[in-house]
Amino acid sequence: MSLSMKFPLSIGANGYESFDDEETTEAIQQNFKMLLLTSPGEYVMDPNFGVGLYNFLFELNTSLNKDGLSSAIVSQVSKYMPYVNIRNISLNTSQIDNNKFSIRIVYRISKSVMDEIFDLTVTI
Repeated sequence: MSLSMKFPLSIGANGYESFDDEETTEAIQQNFKMLLLTSPGEYVMDPNFGVGLYNFLFELNTSLNKDGLSSAIVSQVSKYMPYVNIRNISLNTSQIDNNKFSIRIVYRISKSVMDEIFDLTVTI
């Protein structure tokens, strides 16, 4: 059973292509990206899906908003990616005045002993 479909969509011999079991890390990285960049209400089939990082871009200069973003990420990942355990979330807002920030999520796949890292830079 596949973990996720590959984007951009392409048609293979058996329909749309998906990730193989050997490509688990790549599939999880893509799932993280989609979950973080999708705004709540944007995905019609599930209006609660998504963190909406772009919504936080102009609000991240306070620790309260950073905590809110971290909370939203943990909540969404526990609901939509239960096979992932978040170990640490760090935000780099040093470029926030230039409409840019970076996020690093250290996570562990269930039943794994190694930590993985997901990095994303958001700019407008």
